[in-house]
Amino acid sequence: MLKKNLALMFIFLFLFVPVFAQSNSSKQSQQSTNTTAKALTTINLDVQVVNKKTSIIVDNLKENNFEIYEDNIKQTITSFSQNKTPLSVLLLIDASSKVDSILPLIKNGTASALQMLKAEDEVGVMLFATSTATLKSFSKDKTTIANTIDKTKLKAINFGKAKYLSEALHDAALHMKQFSNPNYQKVVIVITDNIIDKLPDGYTTKETVNKLLEVGVTVSAIKVNPLKTQAFIENHQTQNSKDKLFQPVSFQSNNTSRAGTAINNKQVSKPTYSPTIEPTKESVDRNSTGTTVETYAKETGGEVIDARDDSFSNKCGELIQHLRSRYNITYNSYNTKNNSKLRKLSVKVVPSDQNLGLTQDDLEIKSKKGFFPEVPEETNSSSQKTD
Repeated sequence: MLKKNLALMFIFLFLFVPVFAQSNSSKQSQQSTNTTAKALTTINLDVQVVNKKTSIIVDNLKENNFEIYEDNIKQTITSFSQNKTPLSVLLLIDASSKVDSILPLIKNGTASALQMLKAEDEVGVMLFATSTATLKSFSKDKTTIANTIDKTKLKAINFGKAKYLSEALHDAALHMKQFSNPNYQKVVIVITDNIIDKLPDGYTTKETVNKLLEVGVTVSAIKVNPLKTQAFIENHQTQNSKDKLFQPVSFQSNNTSRAGTAINNKQVSKPTYSPTIEPTKESVDRNSTGTTVETYAKETGGEVIDARDDSFSNKCGELIQHLRSRYNITYNSYNTKNNSKLRKLSVKVVPSDQNLGLTQDDLEIKSKKGFFPEVPEETNSSSQKTD
């Protein structure tokens, strides 16, 4: 009798326990799948590829030429395009007294370049020096944006002598997060002589870079040399006064006097600033004390174009063309680890036969170095309870 009972018990355990185990395992697997689905994040990258030897943009690559890695793990590309994603462009213009002298040139050159954007692209204008302010929020009316730059000369006198680029870019990132189209590719174009000051107890370079990566902003820049450019303008106008590109723009205001310029009916004396060293192409970056635009461009995947010895209009147009030739790549990240920490990104390009025998060593790849994923509210609340 005892043997019979033991046999029946053995049969029961053999037949039914695996079923219960399988059912429990299935529930756990389903819960794991749901958790993974909730953690899904769509990552967008805009990538520029340059031939190191010729400095020419490589614009004939296909999806199979790219490999995307997140924290050294290869990802699967879900979408690939070029010149399709609309742009949100924020012009961040140096409002210091030196750059102020060539604002007519910046206005004319920018007006011409903005016409190269698509109708759906939006543009805004911010000024920076000691402080930062929005001159025009985002608009698709490119003519209005260009005319807005005319007002820069009247607004700039309140911005001080120092130039705090880290603070300006931090403010620019916050402005784009709040006011730009969330589905557009975000780009800040800094126009400056690149002589940057460091604000004690201000934002560190790392803090500003992290904010730019968090918002998904790419920083590009056009470097100008006001003194050299002004001399070129005056010489050009003497030789050919009919050249429209370099015709001075008149800034008219009914509230001006010899004592200064009135803003909001308040009389303000215009500050003067005399550099101890004339900024030349060789010395302009060396004499700065703050982090220059190159660092922010490198970390966010942008580019810096030097217009100190060339036409600003041509270089501005060149930058807009480059923005339109960038590759837009998307992948889905299922990484659930370290949700609040920076995830490192890297892009590799594998040239094909159509790329004229180029190798990976021949190419420079410009793309953001990482991103901060959005942490779900459930994760935040559970983390707070744990702490």
